Amino acid sequence: MSMNESKLWKNIKDVVRTHKSWHFFRLESSTINGIPDVYACMDGNAFWIELKATDVKNKGISKFQWNWHIDHQRARGKSFILNAYAKESCLEVLVLREPRTIDHIAKYHINHSRTISETITMCLNTMANHNHNHIHHNHNHNHIHNL
Repeated sequence: MSMNESKLWKNIKDVVRTHKSWHFFRLESSTINGIPDVYACMDGNAFWIELKATDVKNKGISKFQWNWHIDHQRARGKSFILNAYAKESCLEVLVLREPRTIDHIAKYHINHSRTISETITMCLNTMANHNHNHIHHNHNHNHIHNL
């Protein structure tokens, strides 16, 4: 699987078009350092998504992105990293936490039995239904769903 951020966004848009109660938009901002790429609202569940397509350990996250995500979580907001991880042919749902750690929330493998649209839908549903409150308070939280 080889996917860049633009292709990942295109695939997300294709999925969103099939759901009337979902609203997503991509934000291109050079004025607000660190703000995530995508604002999402699914059936009343609002959250932000930073799109990545990398195999590097820290996912190429800038200090501005770290700070934005941490500040947003302190205000009880939800934000995620959706990473297309080519080495394992999967999509990862990640959360940035203090002190600069990455929590793996879910990993969905892309294979012959599941389309990219189905895999993206699973990722988006995971984000919409994930409760950030317990992450903020439980610093030992580090579960991952491998599907």
